[in-house]
This record gives sequence, C-alpha cells and structure tokens, in this order.
Amino acid sequence: MKKLFVAIVVSFLTVTTIVSCSKAKVEQKVEDLAIKLMTDGTWIVTKFLEGPNDITTDFAGWECQFYSNLKAEARKGTQKVAGTWNSSTSAQTITGQFPAGSPVPLEKINGTWKIIKANYTVGEFSQTKSGMDYRMELTKK
Repeated sequence: MKKLFVAIVVSFLTVTTIVSCSKAKVEQKVEDLAIKLMTDGTWIVTKFLEGPNDITTDFAGWECQFYSNLKAEARKGTQKVAGTWNSSTSAQTITGQFPAGSPVPLEKINGTWKIIKANYTVGEFSQTKSGMDYRMELTKK
C-alpha cells in the first residue's frame, strides 16, 4: 500500500512538472513572438486620442523602432530620442518610456498600455493616467 501511494505521488509530481514545463515553454514562445512582432519593422502613430481630443497630428513625422534588447528609438527627420519598451503577454500590456524632456508627443506614450487588439501590422492600446483616458493606434510602416 505504501509503495502504491509513493508511486501515485511520484506520478502526480512527474505529470505536474511536465505540464508546468510545457506551459512555461508555451508562454516563452508567445513572449518571443511578441518581441519579434514589435521589432520587425518601423511603427507610426496613426491615431492618438487624449480623452475626446484627437491629437494624432502631434505625432506626424515620428517613427518608432523597437529592439529586442527592449530599447526603443523614436525618429523624426534627423532628431532621435532613445527610450525603452517592454511587453507582458500574460497581462496583455505594453510599456513605453521616453526620458523627461523628450518632445511633447513622445512623453504622452510613456506608461503601461492595455492591448485592446493587435496583429502583425496594427496595434490598438489604451491607458488611463491622472484620470485622463488615452487611446493609441500603432501601424507598421
């Protein structure tokens, strides 16, 4: 009886370990895919709402490049601004950060954005900061 109990416990732990490892591998593959999606190409802001106000034109000419080392670069003509980014597939968020003193439209990107929907060429995001609702759409150029 004791051997049967030990065998059941060992079997349970083995199955649990296999399932946990498989889940971790799947989650890592999803994270890797999200990074590849963001880093493959240049993105532009095609819609930006600050509350009810459409301020998309403030982003005209700006392009963003995301890198696999979680660095980001925004460019407009010869102007370049370094920043950082990160994503969480489990929380379904993406975070962007440009330093204080960055051009005004870039500072509006700062923060953690909830992913509303995304595919290979377009992402829609939302966040609330200081009681203000923001919505942003990024499109791959």
